[in-house]
Amino acid sequence: MTQTNLHIQQLENNFQTLVQTKHLLAKAHSSLNWGFVKTALQLCNSYLLFNSNHLEAQLLKAYCLLKSDELKSAFQLFSKLSQLHPHSLPCLVGLAQFHLYNENYEVAEPLLMRALSMGRDAYAKSEVIEILAQSYLDKGNPKMALRTINEAIEILPFEHASHHLHGSILMEMGNYAEAKRSFDIAIQLNKDAAEAYRKRAKCWMMLNKIEFGLLDIKKAQKIELERCKFLEAFE
Repeated sequence: MTQTNLHIQQLENNFQTLVQTKHLLAKAHSSLNWGFVKTALQLCNSYLLFNSNHLEAQLLKAYCLLKSDELKSAFQLFSKLSQLHPHSLPCLVGLAQFHLYNENYEVAEPLLMRALSMGRDAYAKSEVIEILAQSYLDKGNPKMALRTINEAIEILPFEHASHHLHGSILMEMGNYAEAKRSFDIAIQLNKDAAEAYRKRAKCWMMLNKIEFGLLDIKKAQKIELERCKFLEAFE
């Protein structure tokens, strides 16, 4: 094999490695979003073997540690990243999420307010407002949560997560008819939102529409089965 051919082969191998490692991170995101925390953590660790300083991967690992209840390690990593990247919105939000997970609202909410002031676009601001709304709901203040999530919907009306949370808040308040309509919108914006189907199923049940509720449960189960197949495709 000539020197040129060797160089071409090396470039092809490097490209293939980059594609494979990128898939690792994409799969890690999907795994964590769908509740496969251990899988997500393993994938993050594999990705970080190739790029140990990758901020997104490190943050994702911190979230995996948090969801695994490895609280000390999660706090150390969130704190380290926040110190290394003091102007990073995702790092600040991550640290706030750690404190919310531990119900340390008096620390988390000022961090989120600071993050909100750092948001430069509608997507960033909407995400922070959603987190604030969820924190109010977790604290047992659904009215404040509802007012807050309405702000996110006003800023970014076509974000399915805001409508999903809007429905969850209304469910908590016992307003199942309005909650169902919010989940209708969330599902229209993201037809693969299995959790939205499950919550809408509960609304149907509470509204004495059992047959519609069962249909939504079947849809949620189908989506979750497809997710498992999707993750297996990366094996």
